Amino acid sequence: MSKKKFLITAAPPTSNGNLHIGHLAGPFLGADVFSRFQRMLENDVLYISYGDDYQDYVDRKARETNQSPKEVSGYYTNAMGKTLKLAKMLPDHFPGTKSLPQHKQIMQEIFTDLYNYGSLEIKEVPTFYCSECENHCYEAYARGECHYCGSKSDANYCENCGHPQEAGKLVNAKCTTCQKSLETRTEKRIYFSLVKYRESLQKYFEKRNWRVDAEKLCKEILNNEVDAPITRKAELGVEVPLDNMTDHILDTWYGGPAGYISACIDWASNLSNKNKWEDYWKSEDTSWVAFVGFDCTFSHGVFYPGMLMAQDKYTYPDTVITNKFYGIDQQKISTSRNHAIWGSDIFRLIDPDVVRFYLCLTAPENEETDFQIDNFKSLVNNDLANKWNTWLTSLLDRASKYDAFLLNKENRTHSSTCLQKKVDEYLEIIVNCHKAETFSLQRTAKAILGIANESILHYEAILHLENLDSNNKECYIAELKENLKTLRILAIVTTPIMPEFSKKIKALLGNDTINKEKEYLWSDLENEVLISPKKPASPFFTKVPTSVFDKLLPYEKVTM
Repeated sequence: MSKKKFLITAAPPTSNGNLHIGHLAGPFLGADVFSRFQRMLENDVLYISYGDDYQDYVDRKARETNQSPKEVSGYYTNAMGKTLKLAKMLPDHFPGTKSLPQHKQIMQEIFTDLYNYGSLEIKEVPTFYCSECENHCYEAYARGECHYCGSKSDANYCENCGHPQEAGKLVNAKCTTCQKSLETRTEKRIYFSLVKYRESLQKYFEKRNWRVDAEKLCKEILNNEVDAPITRKAELGVEVPLDNMTDHILDTWYGGPAGYISACIDWASNLSNKNKWEDYWKSEDTSWVAFVGFDCTFSHGVFYPGMLMAQDKYTYPDTVITNKFYGIDQQKISTSRNHAIWGSDIFRLIDPDVVRFYLCLTAPENEETDFQIDNFKSLVNNDLANKWNTWLTSLLDRASKYDAFLLNKENRTHSSTCLQKKVDEYLEIIVNCHKAETFSLQRTAKAILGIANESILHYEAILHLENLDSNNKECYIAELKENLKTLRILAIVTTPIMPEFSKKIKALLGNDTINKEKEYLWSDLENEVLISPKKPASPFFTKVPTSVFDKLLPYEKVTM
């Protein structure tokens, strides 16, 4: 079977703050789990993201803190990298765009190609301006209501409906610095003409099977005949390579592909083959799977495919996997109100495998979901530290009294056949949920819970056979072997979500001769192996005191 090649990206976070669970439960966890699964299949995988240093939000943070944009972006890109490492979600490479010497070159190269191909158009458009602050106000500096759905929105993409806000159309726009109403001035801006590529994009969507809301939004945007801005009049950013637009910069949203490409070039610079990045960006065999928040649907689902098709040098997204917003106890995450759980806190205080598992169970895929503290406590202390821990410790303790078990598909008992049938059903769900077009962390995590629960029920049912006569003793050992077999399956399927738990089970099963020094491969599910189980020296999961949970939420919980 030929191996596949995947370029996997997580939408770049803005380098103006650290990462909270909303960021982590979305693109980063999805991209990480998908990458790990593809590597279990022995596919060729490169997982990339970067800190977006050129966003207006970085400039705003710099002004608010009396620092330079470079100081702000450098500090927070470094902080985000540390948080991703703590959460075990760190991509293969995670630089800041300002640290990438190739970023400016690639941004300008794509612009020049599109300009020469006649894909760009100079327009006179209304632009928000604050007379009080003497500032042209784009995304971070303008706040009002979306002219599509009426929700609160900045002057870029609406977080609620995902539609881009065309120039000057944000309703009741106010300056985020001084809170005064904004005037509009007519300015020249260069746009990528999506209208010209509408037919090509429609054909592109016909071959895709994305999440329903993402597909619907992309088609609505094409029907609205919205073009995408390439330039803006500002200081922070990469210069437009035209002599008559020296006071303009290239729009940071336009720069997304250049960010990914230059991050890959930078990644390859440390390899013996410096051109290795081209295997992912200039090969027809590559599948680019982009993980993004729903508000990035336009950029990754319409804008980037359109302009990369037009340039015809680099690959463009094959699958865009979106996620909705993630709240806390039925309230939106708000850093200004300190209503947030920071990744640097939760992954330091609580076992990262446990946090990752809960985030998967509650992942905001097709609808907004919540991190519910009480449910999280129950998973940690009841399901894992109590039920799972009791089963795992007892099973391995009993199994360690025997020399070895040959795990194969032969000589099943009636009860083990019933167990395997249920496990096979869950395995089918898990395999389907790890395909790009049907990817689901939620359903995967629920299937894992299902396997564990069935295993626990089976184990509890066979314990009464332990002290009976020799005939029943043989039956007991046979059932014990089947329960160990299911435990091994659990260890394999949890590898992408709970990697440390999986490694610990693998080590305790002993003599698992396939890939002995490495993580499990998916093919290990089919292997016959001889194991010599060991008694656990410590719990797999420990109960977390209420005082630790209290440290996560520095706000007074609101009763709904």
